[in-house]
Amino acid sequence: MEFLWVPVTELSNGWSTACHWPTSKWLGGAVDKGTAPFEFLYLARLHRRKRPAVLVEAAAMLAQTIGKRIEVAFVGPDEGEESRVRQQIRATGTSDWIRVEGPLEPGSTLERMRKAAVYVLPSIDEPFPMSVLEAMSVGVPVIVTDSCGLAPFIADAGAGLVCDASVEGLSAALRRFVDEPGLRASSSATALHLARNQFSMEVVSKQLEEVYQSLSGYTLGSLNTSRSMWPGNLGAPH
Repeated sequence: MEFLWVPVTELSNGWSTACHWPTSKWLGGAVDKGTAPFEFLYLARLHRRKRPAVLVEAAAMLAQTIGKRIEVAFVGPDEGEESRVRQQIRATGTSDWIRVEGPLEPGSTLERMRKAAVYVLPSIDEPFPMSVLEAMSVGVPVIVTDSCGLAPFIADAGAGLVCDASVEGLSAALRRFVDEPGLRASSSATALHLARNQFSMEVVSKQLEEVYQSLSGYTLGSLNTSRSMWPGNLGAPH
């Protein structure tokens, strides 16, 4: 039995640019930054792994130390965590500025995202969150944890902030966006550029096409082989 050693190319998910959604209202200057509340948006399933209740704790911690008004909105279907989120809101006394809006139709999510100042996804071990790509695609900067699959790209490009998974770490990231107006402006523009130039469906499709073209000259005889490590007489899987 032999195992074929073939070239492997990693391709990311891509987001569709077909709809040509307008960019963030904050990026376009449609928001009066002096009077408008600074909104952090969570738009995802209210599921335990995504840790929406941690965002309530982090925002409540931030509110104790700043004089500016902020808002936090939770948008998405309940998958077991909505009651915990509402309980945290009551426990922290933040119901006047943290709200649960419920689910949205898929076609309305980008329009909702562009109204936010910053998109926040507190998940741990999130492989490749499409919601983060969608937020960046309309120029909304993001906050993710350091175990998110997109974290290295976001950190390298400056398209948002990457924090550790603790409540304190998330609260510190929220605070930086509130305290540093220039950070939001720069990361917004960078997020838009990153989404469109590295993660759009057009870019990913072109990368896939190049992979196919590069493989057009390969034959089975030209590939390196070695003794298989597959157990027993099963052979290598198809």
